[in-house]
Amino acid sequence: MKKWISSIFENLNKKTFSYITTVFCFSGDLIFIIFIKFILLSDSNIKAFIFENSPPSYRQIFINLSAEEQMQFITLFVNTINLFIMGILLLNVLFYSLFLKDKKWGILYIKDGTALLGFLFSIVTFYEALSYSAFWAIVLLALTPGYIYVYLGMRHFYPKKIKS
Repeated sequence: MKKWISSIFENLNKKTFSYITTVFCFSGDLIFIIFIKFILLSDSNIKAFIFENSPPSYRQIFINLSAEEQMQFITLFVNTINLFIMGILLLNVLFYSLFLKDKKWGILYIKDGTALLGFLFSIVTFYEALSYSAFWAIVLLALTPGYIYVYLGMRHFYPKKIKS
């Protein structure tokens, strides 16, 4: 198995792999953001998304709100998600930059965070996307092999603990 994995990466040097990884991970971030902002948080889906993903006691409260209060709540929810997304994207860009400079924190972030969590997130969002669009479900599932590639490549090019 190790020989097979090594053969995948033997034609790459560490710097080329770093660029491929950074471009893929940033592209994956953008795909997830587009799905969340334009599918989950679209005007036609947001109310159902909030309602379906809330505990039953909150659903009753939401139903009892006036139309204006519901819109205010939805606006607050969307703005909060937008702020969260921007924060995550800025944090990712910072760590991708550190990774390209071969810094410890950037390497660890990609190796132990982005590669594994991106893989898991693409599978989880695949199931969520199925209820909205087969196209988006396929797009999100298609990210999975890329994150596996990044995960295996990180273990190939950075096999040991990173020194400061």
